[in-house]
Amino acid sequence: MQARLQCWIPFFVGTLGCGGQDHTFQKIVDPIPPLDVPASLRIDLAIQENEWGAKVSRCQMQVAFEPLPEFVDPDSSGEDASETPEPSDPMPQIDYPKEAGECVFSEIPAQGPPPDGSDPMAGDNWQLSGDVVGPTYLEMWKLSDSWTLDVVDTEHGGLRYEWLDCAREDYPFSATLTMDVPRSEDPDGVHPFTMEDLVPVGPRLLLDAPIGEHGGQPKVDIEEGLEIVWHTDGDLPVVEGEERKPETLVKIQTQDHAREEATRWLLCWPEEDGWLVLSPEDLAPLYEDREDPERYTTNLDVHMELLVSDRPTPWGEALTVRTNVSSGAGIEAGTEDTLRRDSSPP
Repeated sequence: MQARLQCWIPFFVGTLGCGGQDHTFQKIVDPIPPLDVPASLRIDLAIQENEWGAKVSRCQMQVAFEPLPEFVDPDSSGEDASETPEPSDPMPQIDYPKEAGECVFSEIPAQGPPPDGSDPMAGDNWQLSGDVVGPTYLEMWKLSDSWTLDVVDTEHGGLRYEWLDCAREDYPFSATLTMDVPRSEDPDGVHPFTMEDLVPVGPRLLLDAPIGEHGGQPKVDIEEGLEIVWHTDGDLPVVEGEERKPETLVKIQTQDHAREEATRWLLCWPEEDGWLVLSPEDLAPLYEDREDPERYTTNLDVHMELLVSDRPTPWGEALTVRTNVSSGAGIEAGTEDTLRRDSSPP
């Protein structure tokens, strides 16, 4: 790691108003000379439990220093500024509800299965990757515990700080974390700073219904509707004396096994904590021509998210803190006839 640090070119992104120190980062620059690029700080924590807590499909605590999205290197292109580039087709997006009690349906065109040997996490927007870095590690902590995030090379050639041993039993549910950035081993690295009560993490989330018999997947008759029940284990995190309550979304996804058809999504903003009832009319767009659970899968996810966007970095630039706690499960959904056929002996 030290050998790599020596080949980076330092540049300044701002001045820390504490003790008159400059916040100096480093960035891989090709070609030289160095660029004065204002940097943002992104922090992302997420834990995703599935099958009523039997599995953990995602566990992460990550930090990255990145150039601000609006920054454009004036020397990065020799194209005539008067030329207008051809517009590109926008990437399809999942629509989100705008108010409590609303459900929104979206259909995303088929992407197909990943090519053989490809990384299934490629393009995963949960994985941070930045090219602006500081020391070789940083620390997240609360009064009774701490977590070390080591700097690692990312799959895209950048860097991030990551809790490499992320595990549910050590995850900081219901905590509010302080972040310490120590002094870099390189003299041109980031100067040390601390941000107190920076990262609020929600309580653990547990899915109660629907639930199948003997630990199996529940069978849901789409002509009768669907009741979803969940609860939290732990308190809300507190920032500056005030509780931070996560926003909760219920997400249902259907797709065919071969991924040759569009993926359908229904996202709902529940009006009540811990409870949502979907009518047959709510479910109908998901299952039109998809009543056969042998051909189509259904995944249910209850998702809590906390965003911190009201605090700047110590050098006055943008800061994004996102923490997510969710619980999901696969369900067998269809009509009474298709569910009976699916459960009958061969």
